[in-house]
Amino acid sequence: MKNASLLKDNIDLLLKNSSKIRKFLNNLFDSQSMVETDMFLNGNSIIEGSTSLGEGVVTGYATINEIPVNFFADNCEVLKGSFGIQKSKKIINSLKRAKKSGTPFVGIIDCSGFRINEDIEAMEGYSALIKELSVDTEIPLICIVKGKCLGLINILANMFDFVFVSSDCISSINSPMKLAKGSEKYTELFGKSFNFKTGLADFSYANEKDLKEQLYKLLMFTEDIDTDCNDDPNRTSLSLNKNINSENLFKSIFDNGEYCSYKNDFAPYVKCVLGRVNGFKCAAINLSSEKEYIDYKSLKKINAFVKVINKFTIPMITFVDSKGLDTTLEEEESGIGDICSELLNRISQSTMPKISVICNKAIGYAYSAFASKGIGYDYVLAFCDSVISPINSEAAIYLYFEEEIKKNSNSDKIKEELIAKYNKTIANPFEKAKDGYIDNIIEPCALRPYIAQALLMILGV
Repeated sequence: MKNASLLKDNIDLLLKNSSKIRKFLNNLFDSQSMVETDMFLNGNSIIEGSTSLGEGVVTGYATINEIPVNFFADNCEVLKGSFGIQKSKKIINSLKRAKKSGTPFVGIIDCSGFRINEDIEAMEGYSALIKELSVDTEIPLICIVKGKCLGLINILANMFDFVFVSSDCISSINSPMKLAKGSEKYTELFGKSFNFKTGLADFSYANEKDLKEQLYKLLMFTEDIDTDCNDDPNRTSLSLNKNINSENLFKSIFDNGEYCSYKNDFAPYVKCVLGRVNGFKCAAINLSSEKEYIDYKSLKKINAFVKVINKFTIPMITFVDSKGLDTTLEEEESGIGDICSELLNRISQSTMPKISVICNKAIGYAYSAFASKGIGYDYVLAFCDSVISPINSEAAIYLYFEEEIKKNSNSDKIKEELIAKYNKTIANPFEKAKDGYIDNIIEPCALRPYIAQALLMILGV
């Protein structure tokens, strides 16, 4: 063949200039599963008369432990992986294939920003990609910030459903050199910890092996994959009767005690996780007693999580133990009112099955947003010692027992007695169950059997 040597020369040059990212992909994907697309699609280089070989990005199809994905991966060996119009076309083509085939889309980012010489064309390509990402789709969009994620590319990363960051990443909307104010410790300043603090990062990884294991675990909890459940749905957990914490709750309900934590380092006192109950994929949110009140960061984290799980119609289980909203001036100034209304609207409009478990306190907003039948919860359980009220017991006694407090000289003692009386006679779950707002009142140890049966009922299987 006349052009055989030309083909070989071009392939050899392309492979040579993308060796690092290909090594990364070979470690991430199943052996020999990668099928590359648009391999020779090229744009103009900053250097006059040359081309940006491979367009600084590798696109294609592959499998992760036999789960198919479509992907793009920035190649920083070509013009630092800079973003241009042709690169945008390659990524959009890959994204469209993912949508058409219904497979997850994985984006691996290591990009320093726009290709300056392309000017407005690069911006148009970026905008076209943003539009394609914005189109409603049921496929998981997973971003991996492998290296640099700077400028508007940072905003692009925020549009994905799930974001992994490496320990070597540098991610910021503005120039890290400008933000660092003379420091060159960019990884320390804008690395993994920074991206959990800003809320961009959902997960982190140490190396390709760790990333592959985490991706597979995530896909197992989001994709409709048949799994054999070898864990008894009627398994009880006596430890819950003694200690109701996040770890005990999650291990008690999820199959084999396995689950995947979401944004674990952002608002860590609120836990959002994915797992399976009796083989069914589920999501759980625990409003923990570690922090008595719900603050802005907690709501931001929960809002992002609810958005994602509703997209995939993953049943949601809430564990409620909260005195309601944090009403400090700082929280008011942060805009807690806006995020409160946004989350209420998101939950009320959501279509995924919703189960609530009132573990201890469900006061005010905590009840309305995370346990109320009126907002759309399909099944509500309560532990027998829980307290359910529009306001805290400390405030409620002044409404119900004001005269008794005034008459008694030892006010502290009488207040304690009246709080106990209020919790037992007015705010207890048995009173609320009389009006149909609570479906059942249970011992904590019996949580998994009730959740498993509730799922069967709600899902109709």
